[in-house]
Amino acid sequence: MTGTRGRFLPTVGIAAGGVVLGHLLAYTITFPVGAVRYRHLAEAGHSSFHRVVIAAALLGGLAAATLCVRSLRTKERASTPTVRLLAGLQVVGFLLLEVIERHGRLGLAFSDPGVRVGLVLQVLVAVALALVLRGFVRVVQAVASLLQRPPRSRPAPILPPAVAFVRPRAGAHLPFARRRAPPLPFPSS
Repeated sequence: MTGTRGRFLPTVGIAAGGVVLGHLLAYTITFPVGAVRYRHLAEAGHSSFHRVVIAAALLGGLAAATLCVRSLRTKERASTPTVRLLAGLQVVGFLLLEVIERHGRLGLAFSDPGVRVGLVLQVLVAVALALVLRGFVRVVQAVASLLQRPPRSRPAPILPPAVAFVRPRAGAHLPFARRRAPPLPFPSS
């Protein structure tokens, strides 16, 4: 996957994850009471949202793995999606999702306070994702460079020539030990 297509596909996966994250945050902020939020989401046509969450999680994981592999393959810093590109994809994806959930009624989507909050949050989530991805790529490349370096060899100690060839006598490491006589032969009967 090289060229524009190879760079764009991981960006779409990351943006899909950002759309879902921004969506969840927007409705949680707009409707903080769980029962009210669930009722509003059911009325707005979010019955299949769990499928969108699963698809976005798979796409986001695949995109992260692709960025990881790409950053391992290149010596220079791998390019990560820009904030502008992520924000554009996420805003469009979020609006498209909201309009589809409301069966194509654009006016109904824009009248929802969760959608208006979500549009702002999509940009903020895009900024956060771009920063996290840059850090992720840097960490992957740092770990890879540590694993690829040959281990440093320790230099041999430099000893003066006279000391290097002197062999210590037996028991020299025990200066106060008494010397022992050789063992007695075993008596034979």
